[in-house]
Amino acid sequence: MEKQIKIVRLQSGEDIIATFSENKKTKKVTLESPMHIIMKRINSKSGPMMYMVPWLPVEMVDVDMATFDSSNVLVTLEPKKDMSEYYQDLVTQSQEKIKDTEDEFFGEEWEEITDEYINTTSRKKGDMLH
Repeated sequence: MEKQIKIVRLQSGEDIIATFSENKKTKKVTLESPMHIIMKRINSKSGPMMYMVPWLPVEMVDVDMATFDSSNVLVTLEPKKDMSEYYQDLVTQSQEKIKDTEDEFFGEEWEEITDEYINTTSRKKGDMLH
């Protein structure tokens, strides 16, 4: 399975740029660090605008990777060199930002709130708290 940066158009119509690999034997594709590409084609002097946002809820998953059936892929495209470099820079920045905010998101304050909720929530004997 060779990994390459590709633009993937899904059957849903979404355009995703990611490190792409395909297992032809299992008919599965894997997208690592997938970013949703959003194009805004507006009539202005500056031309179209492009946004890239994480496709997965990266703050809540251990691995920024999705594997699914290749039947969900309409087409794969080779991105231009500058787009590929921009994507790689964005992924690096996103990973650093997530590491910085991870402690804030799941830190001591969250534990205190959770413990407080558990200790103040009335429960009957045998109830389960999910």
